[in-house]
Amino acid sequence: MTDLRQSPASDPLLDRLGLSTLLGHEKAFTSAKLKALDAAAQTPGLPPTAYQLMMLLVIKVWPTQGYYRPRVATLARYLGVSEQAVRRASVRLEQASLIHVDRQSGPNGTNRYFLNLSRFQPRTETEVAVSLIEKKPDETYIAGFTESELRFIAGGSDD
Repeated sequence: MTDLRQSPASDPLLDRLGLSTLLGHEKAFTSAKLKALDAAAQTPGLPPTAYQLMMLLVIKVWPTQGYYRPRVATLARYLGVSEQAVRRASVRLEQASLIHVDRQSGPNGTNRYFLNLSRFQPRTETEVAVSLIEKKPDETYIAGFTESELRFIAGGSDD
């Protein structure tokens, strides 16, 4: 039997969506997912079903693979809405650049749902370190993370 799962390291979508550098780094991945959820909450005109779908994806996308691959019917059942409502919600989230849907890429025509975390992750370790050392007074956040969040993500103390 052939394994239909694609290795995360060989998936170009993971690079494009900013996921490849976060895979396996649970704290950074979780922090980026929560920032993406916050961005969804601040997206004007996002219907409630789209926000509910975003919450579900934030819960279901794991840091080891970077995507969630359910049937549309499964998502509809979880959310208590029709399959058409799930499709509309996923289109709205894609239009807002919050998710990417790789349609019918899985077994039995299931979709792969990726969170677009590219704008919610810290820059390279060197850039972050230089920014922390410089401590520019006009920069409260570094790539969307506070200094204490960066220390927490790096596994250091949050004094």
